[in-house]
Amino acid sequence: MRIQAIAASSTSTTAPAMAVANAVLDVMLEDGFLDHVTATAGVLRQGLERVAAKHPKVIASVRGMGLMLGLVCAVPNSELQAALRARGLLTASAGNNVVRILPPLVITEREAEEACAILDAVCADWRFAAASA
Repeated sequence: MRIQAIAASSTSTTAPAMAVANAVLDVMLEDGFLDHVTATAGVLRQGLERVAAKHPKVIASVRGMGLMLGLVCAVPNSELQAALRARGLLTASAGNNVVRILPPLVITEREAEEACAILDAVCADWRFAAASA
């Protein structure tokens, strides 16, 4: 699929930018790509919900859809985000005490499961630290 762009910015319609946009669209429009995204999003969501159910004193709930998910925190989101980063899981903070999980569309099920395992380990350590304090 090739697109033509009309934009108000002089940098957004350069040939390299359009080539990148076309390459991204070629991948996204491949047969099965969005099915893969949907399946992987389900694996990630189920894993996050399992961790939240196991650690309600750390994660109050999971919200969002697809691969745009948020963990509503029962602890300060900045502290949870820092602990996840220390274990190698990059997240973003959001408004009302939420940690955002925004993986790339090409995330694999194994990577989604690994992210949930890291979250589970951080939450388990949190519970242990809270019990010993």
